[in-house]
Amino acid sequence: MAAFYYDYEGYQISSIVNRTSVNENVDAKVLGFEGEFYYQVTDNFRIDSTIGLLNSELADQAPLLDTYDQTGGDPSLVVVKDAGTTQNCVAPIADVNTLLTAGGGAFAGLAAFLCNPNTPQATLGGATLNQTLAGAGLPTFDGAIGNPVDVSGNKLPLAPEITFSLGAEYVFDLNESWDLSVRGDFYHRGEVFTRIFNLEADRIDSFQNANAAIQLTNEDTNMEIELFVKNLLEEDQLTNQYLTDASSGLFTNVFLLEPRQFGFRVSKRW
Repeated sequence: MAAFYYDYEGYQISSIVNRTSVNENVDAKVLGFEGEFYYQVTDNFRIDSTIGLLNSELADQAPLLDTYDQTGGDPSLVVVKDAGTTQNCVAPIADVNTLLTAGGGAFAGLAAFLCNPNTPQATLGGATLNQTLAGAGLPTFDGAIGNPVDVSGNKLPLAPEITFSLGAEYVFDLNESWDLSVRGDFYHRGEVFTRIFNLEADRIDSFQNANAAIQLTNEDTNMEIELFVKNLLEEDQLTNQYLTDASSGLFTNVFLLEPRQFGFRVSKRW
């Protein structure tokens, strides 16, 4: 059995921004317990189990920008795509609606410059978007990259509060040469978040799985014959995922358990 406590300073969290992997540093505290237990019930019957308990929490720190929701949950903001860099920025939704409808839609095409409103544009005769809007008596924009959010108290990625496994094996003595063993294993992992922002989109539900095997062993000839099955319960369970960059559409890559497998194995050792 083991108990542990970690106090991280500058723990590195990776994300993808503008097609580049970027590390951000956060402080975190982790408290946990792990145990492994074995019980030899009889000479032929054995039970084994493991358990892990974990509590992870991000410490108080400066707000961070969430590229998945750059509005930070503020309903007065809307995400806008930068036509030049394919990155995203945010702008007040009321001002954007004004821009899109002003002059019967005559200014709608200028929305492409919202993320860089103070950069001269050739299509505007060298003027900036804000200069053009101000001249027309319309609201100007600041090209904000986003609204950072407070992640204090959130959980670290892939840190389940509980994991445990349970296995049992029974060995039948068939004769002086051959033994037959029957084994089953069960595993459970609690729910996790895949990012420090702990949104519903970051949540992976808890899952459980089981394996089973029957094995014939001949110690005199070092022969083994095994019939097994893996992933009895949930063959396509989501185990991890990561979010891509805004330039590629913020799609999510996922990792799954291998599909259910049945197998037969014969081996000999010399």
